[in-house]
Amino acid sequence: PTLSSLALGIFRTKFLPKEGDSQIPIISGQIFDDIKKSYTGGSVDVIKPFGKNIRRYDVNSLYPFVMKEYPMPVGLPTYFEGNIIKIVDKPYGFFKVEVTSPDNLNVPILQTKINHRTIAPLGQWTGWYSSEEIYNAEKYGYKFIILNGYTFEKAFIFKEYVDYFYNMKKQSDKSSPNYVISKLLLNSLYGRFGMNPLNEEHAIVDSNKPHKFTGANITNFIELGNNKELISFIKNSTLEESACSLNISIPISAMVTSCARVYMSQFKNNPFYQLFYTDTDSIDIDRPLDPKFVGNGLGQVK
Repeated sequence: PTLSSLALGIFRTKFLPKEGDSQIPIISGQIFDDIKKSYTGGSVDVIKPFGKNIRRYDVNSLYPFVMKEYPMPVGLPTYFEGNIIKIVDKPYGFFKVEVTSPDNLNVPILQTKINHRTIAPLGQWTGWYSSEEIYNAEKYGYKFIILNGYTFEKAFIFKEYVDYFYNMKKQSDKSSPNYVISKLLLNSLYGRFGMNPLNEEHAIVDSNKPHKFTGANITNFIELGNNKELISFIKNSTLEESACSLNISIPISAMVTSCARVYMSQFKNNPFYQLFYTDTDSIDIDRPLDPKFVGNGLGQVK
């Protein structure tokens, strides 16, 4: 088993109530494709390439912190069309929107993909975003027209899991197996929900004999010599079958990364210091950060 599948197994058997299994939405088909468009990673950017006396601050376990402190999407999604905000107060979910950014924002905070490249632009574009990222961006002057999307219920489903392994990590020596185990399991769970349901498999077969992968979608093969070849293939199962069998829930992973960007955005356009660099969970600045953010606790910075 992989680390992420092990983390999922521990979460389901030890920390998710039996009746809670049905809470986590297993998503496939068009809904999967739509919500996946909002699933981008941390924002990495060099704002100024050179400086003196620079301080780097790093968030303690950013993704586990977000999994504990922010609600996650649960239940069955509800599709809507039109500007839902006109009839529902603070709807929660993933929305397709027309975006207009402010003209004078020094460090843009909303990401989109252009030619398979993730950027944070200024201007106007259309994209998919979580409701939490939309509400946060409005504080910085972004404007949105909601076109359609999916709403979810929300719940705090990872609190006990994160507390258990973060406490183990804090109480363990850094050279001990418990420290490594707890750190890996803390960081491996969220991505398991967002994995691609149609993964490649591989097998070594005889070149001159029929094999059971003939009907599969073969993506690559490499001649190994001695009448052997390495076949890469995707089984002819549907996306829905794969998502269900693998317990994939793209809304969970998309919401975790989205809320992590929301949390980091508070450090990006602060008038009290110059920002030089930022990535998923750290910043480089030219002055001491406000002491209220600094410490050893989950979500604080070191």
